Amino acid sequence: MTPVRSKFYLLKPVNTQEFETQYQESVSKILNDLQSMAIISNRLESSIVEVGTSVQNLNKMVEDFIKSQPGGAPMNEFTLDDSKDSQ
Repeated sequence: MTPVRSKFYLLKPVNTQEFETQYQESVSKILNDLQSMAIISNRLESSIVEVGTSVQNLNKMVEDFIKSQPGGAPMNEFTLDDSKDSQ
């Protein structure tokens, strides 16, 4: 998306009609850009929710797997960083 401001301000209208035309085109472009950004924002929000759900599902799968292991450590004792235990 190119900035509308630079296009609008760089063009020097000669008369009122030309100025109005450029103004209307600029406003139209800005509104189209805003609509595009709103659509992108909604898609991004949906993707974030989907990733969050995937992380929750993965966490549940890991918890269930650990609980199913014979002699598996309870979750409050489970750590991914084994270096703490070796010190």
